[in-house]
Formats: sequence, C-alpha cells, structure tokens
Amino acid sequence: MWRAWHVHDEITHHKQAIPIEVSHSTPRLMTSKAPVVGWAKLNVDGSFMATDGTAGAGMLLRDHNGAVMLAAIRGLVNCADALEAKVAAIHEGIILALSWTERRMVIKTVLTDLRQQRKVIKAVSTLYGIDAITVDLRLGTITVIGVVDPVHVVGELRRLFGIAEIILVGPAEYEEKKKKDEDEKKKKEAEEKKKKEVEAPRYEWPVGFLNSITDNFSEERIIRRGRHGVVYKGVQDNGVCIAVKKLHLMPGIDNEEFINEFHNVVRARHQNTILLLGYCHHTAQVLVEHNGKHVSAIVEERSLCSEYLQGGSLDNHLSNEPCALAWHTCYKIIRGICEGLHYLHKGVEYPIYHLELKPTKIFLDNYMMPKIGGFGFSRLFDTTETFNTSEVARTSVYMPPEYISKRQITPKFDVFSLGIIILQIMAGKESYTKYADIPPKEFIEHVYGLWVNRMQGTISKDTSCEVRTCIEIALKCVESSQVKRPTIKQIIQRLNKIDIVECSSIGELYRTREFAFEFLERITNDFSDQNKVGSGGYGDIYKS
Repeated sequence: MWRAWHVHDEITHHKQAIPIEVSHSTPRLMTSKAPVVGWAKLNVDGSFMATDGTAGAGMLLRDHNGAVMLAAIRGLVNCADALEAKVAAIHEGIILALSWTERRMVIKTVLTDLRQQRKVIKAVSTLYGIDAITVDLRLGTITVIGVVDPVHVVGELRRLFGIAEIILVGPAEYEEKKKKDEDEKKKKEAEEKKKKEVEAPRYEWPVGFLNSITDNFSEERIIRRGRHGVVYKGVQDNGVCIAVKKLHLMPGIDNEEFINEFHNVVRARHQNTILLLGYCHHTAQVLVEHNGKHVSAIVEERSLCSEYLQGGSLDNHLSNEPCALAWHTCYKIIRGICEGLHYLHKGVEYPIYHLELKPTKIFLDNYMMPKIGGFGFSRLFDTTETFNTSEVARTSVYMPPEYISKRQITPKFDVFSLGIIILQIMAGKESYTKYADIPPKEFIEHVYGLWVNRMQGTISKDTSCEVRTCIEIALKCVESSQVKRPTIKQIIQRLNKIDIVECSSIGELYRTREFAFEFLERITNDFSDQNKVGSGGYGDIYKS
C-alpha cells in the first residue's frame, strides 16, 4: 500500500519510480509525533496531474502506539488543481477515519426547553451508529458518542433548529471507560470472592480446640444429658461460652451423610432458633475390653457446637403447679416457640420437622426469649438408636397418636408437641393428663380462672384475650385427629389477630386503625349488596 502511494506520488511530480528496497526502508525512516493516549493520528496526501486533470489521495490512520488502523488510496475526480486535490484528500481521509473510529462529538445549538430536548434526542437517536446521547439545556450542547458521521449529525440538527455547529470531535472515552468499568467490576468481584473465601465460616472444628474449652469434656462442664449425647459448656479464651454436644456413637452413619445433614441445618437463622456454630468429626483409637482382653479399636466421635444460652432449658422453669411464671413471660415464650417452629416449617428452603419438640429442647436467654434447639438430626438419630423404655415413657406425651400407633410422621407431629408445651406452660407440667377428661369449654374456663386469680382479678382486656387464645390454640393442637389440628401458619395468624382491636364504641372506632375481619363482616352484614354504596378503582365500598 505504501509503495503504491509512494510511486504514484513520485510519478505525479515527474520523478522516477523508486526501487523496492527504498519503499521497504522509507516507512521506518519516517518519524512523526505520536498522538496522546486515546487519540488517533491521520496522515493524508493528494496528487494532481495537470496534463489530464486526474488526481488521487492516500491516507494512513494510526493509534497512539503507532499501530496502523487503516491505509488506503483512491482516485479523485473534478479537481481543478493540486490544492483542490489536497483538500479533497483531507476530506476523504477524515470521512474514512471517522467511519473506522468511535468518537465523542459535542455540538452547540439552541435549546430553550425540555420539549426541544426531547425533539433533539428523538431525531439524533435515529441516526445509525449512536451509542449514547446527553443534552445540557443550560449550555445548549449535545454530546453524541458512537461511530457516526458528524456531517449527518449537524445536518439533522440544522434541519430542526437552523443553527448547529461542531465544538469538538474527539476520541470517544466511552469504550475506554466501559472497558475500564468492566475491568474494575471484575477486579472488585474477584476481591469480594477472595474476601468471602477468607471470611467463610469454618464449620469443622478440631477436637483439640473442643478438648481445651471443655476441660477435656470433664464432668464439671456437663450441662445436661440427653438421648443422643451429653452437652458440655465450653468456655473460649475470650470468655464467650458455647454448648458442645458430644454425640453417642452412631454406627451406620458415614461422615459424608452427617456433614450433609449439618450443612442443611446450619442455614437456619432465626431469633427463635438456636444458632448452630460448627461440628467436629474425630477418629480415635482406644482400648476396649473384648472376651476378657483389651484390644485396640477405632471409634468415630462426633460433636455439635451451638450458641450457649444462660437461661437454660424451658424445662427448668416449668412447675407442676399452674401459673408458675408471670403471664407476660409465658406469652413471650409461647409466641417465640410458635415463631421459631413456623420458621423451621416454612422459612427455609427445605422444611425442617423437629419431631422431638419438648421443653428440654427449648432454651431461654437472659431475657427469657425462647430458642428452639435440637432440630434437624432426628432422621439420622432415629435410624441408629435403640430406645430406652423409661426414656420413651417420658417423651411419649409429646408424640401424637398417629406416630405412637402407626409411626406416621407429618407436619402436624410438631403441632401436637407444641400444644402439649403450651398446656404445660399455662396449666402445669401434668396438665395434659390431669385434665384430659374435662370438656374443652370447661377446661378453658378453668385455666382462665387460674390466671385471673394469679393476677388478683386485675386482668386487662388484652391479657384476657391472650390467655383465652393461647388455651384455645393448645387444645386445637392436641386434637387426636391430625386433620383437626391447625397448621403452624394458622397458629401464627391466630396470634396476630390478638393485636387487632375489635371496637365496642364509636369513640374507640375512630381511634382504631386496624380491625378484625370478623368485625367488618358483622357490621357490613357479610358485605351484602344492601350495604354496598359504590365501587371505585380499588374495590367496593360498604356502609356499616
């Protein structure tokens, strides 16, 4: 390309064609100041033959690194002299260069209002190659970014406004900025990923750490003993306590299955569920007695680590006598257990059914806020455990009839257990068996009367509603037929209604912002047509 243009130029100026070797070396000898970063430099030249009027143009476009972006030659027509050929060459070169590069163009025109702004954007946006348009009403300028012909843009604006002139045509920082933004985004994502990997919780804890914080699982650190293991109090160097449950041997459960179950459960995060912190799997070689001899055996030891609550288990706060705790504490505990169970059933990706819900699995913090623990591993434990008769007798009261008789498990299993716990909180530990033969209405009045006496007859309207509602919920939960038991969602809805005021006077009506649906049904005659006074865009209007 260079030689063709060079030879053509030499002949035009009545010189002889240069040797090929010279053409090879000449471009390397030519020096030119490089443009600034982001800009491109265009070199053009024109030639003219006075004898017959023929003319030609050559052009070379290079970026700021000197790399050739394009090189071209073409014939020119209707040139009167060498100067006109030179001007035509510059024009052709600019047009060709602009078609090869993206640029930022600022055009000045008259813009007086938003209507004209919309008019400009609509007109310019139809041009081919536009990537972005911004308008500054204050300065009356339009910035166009894209692979576009300035002549076309100015022509379109002059057609609309009469006056339009180019202020600047420069390299578009758009693509560079876009690439820079993308690079920064990728860098940020990589840093975030690395940060998450560094900060990711390490769920598997070494046995040495657990030995150190539990004083080698000493007797003095035992909090409680259960069917599945012994719970120890662990005290870390910073003084923070955790609960470490050393599980009984679980033959038949491989480590992968155990870890998978742990990761399913550790996702549960709710103010009324115990936070699981980690686990430990340790293989130990111990000496055991076999046929009168001590032999070496490999034993798999597993532990679960969770948050430690100072208040202990709910079982420690219950009594055989009714009304052992203040009512506001009882209601907080009942409400919290229901909220936690609702989360386990409905608030996680895969429902978690506790199947062992009882007071010893519910723990209290310093403010008597309940948290459900011991959930998520029932499936694994049940496949490996042999039941102790006395243990089953103690826990069977929390098991629904369909499970005791048919080993049938449904979501209503936990609802039955919940009902027993509510009864024990409100009427004493032995309430379910003690009052089993009393008709429901009589039982409700009996327990309600106990609480009225407990509060020395000063029970408020709100508290009265709470007491009656909780007794009614408990009795519904312990129905022998699982079909008659409510779902945990229905229980939450019923508790939510306690806070909705039902009005008994005009003054109270005007002070109320939220009403019970049953109240609205009653005062509108079940939303009958006779009470309907009109319709609107948001629904029907009824009079009461």
